[in-house]
Amino acid sequence: MVRDYTKVSKETRKKISLSKLGIKRPDVSIRFKGVPKTEEHKKKLSDALKGCKSPNWGKRFSKETIKKMSKAQKGRRLGIKRPDVSLRFKGIPLTEEHKMNIRLSKIGKKRKPYAIIV
Repeated sequence: MVRDYTKVSKETRKKISLSKLGIKRPDVSIRFKGVPKTEEHKKKLSDALKGCKSPNWGKRFSKETIKKMSKAQKGRRLGIKRPDVSLRFKGIPLTEEHKMNIRLSKIGKKRKPYAIIV
């Protein structure tokens, strides 16, 4: 169950935070719990978890460049790596029962903004 904490007052959020202190998290690995790490090990872990950013990260593109990039993406199909998967079911009509099952499976699920088809 996902709650929307934006409508909760700061006092209530503080109470919720305090109530959750000390709760054990079973999803956290206990294999290395309590094992001290050296500074060198901490540095290696930090570097490994930083990941790499795109070479274009933080750059501002001109309107001309943005138009070029947009033009290059036009007509590009999703699933380009595995076209057999995307084309396998294309054009095959679904039965009414199948459509109803799909509808029922999606009831109550929040859709991401990028998934909304207008």
